[in-house]
Amino acid sequence: MLPSDFQTTRPEYEEFGRDVFRQQIYQEERYQKYLNWLGSKRTKKQEEHKEKQKKKKEKEEEKQKKKKEKEAKKKEKEAQKKRKDAEKERKRKAETKPNKAVKKRRTRK
Repeated sequence: MLPSDFQTTRPEYEEFGRDVFRQQIYQEERYQKYLNWLGSKRTKKQEEHKEKQKKKKEKEEEKQKKKKEKEAKKKEKEAQKKRKDAEKERKRKAETKPNKAVKKRRTRK
């Protein structure tokens, strides 16, 4: 709808000159477009911020996961070392104990 057609819709609008009324209409259109642009810009920034936060959270979760895996590997290594040490200790004790089967019996005369 052209500004001149819109001006004829109400008698209050006819008080203003054609040029003044047209400029006001165009100014309002520019203002509405600007507000729309600001809204879309704000929405875009919010989406980017959410995406950035999501990536940051995923990165932190991955870091925690790797840390837990590393700790689990470390504990497993320590457990294996303890088992090996215990096995060595058992073998050492078995070698140092006198063998009862080898002992000779005393015979009576």
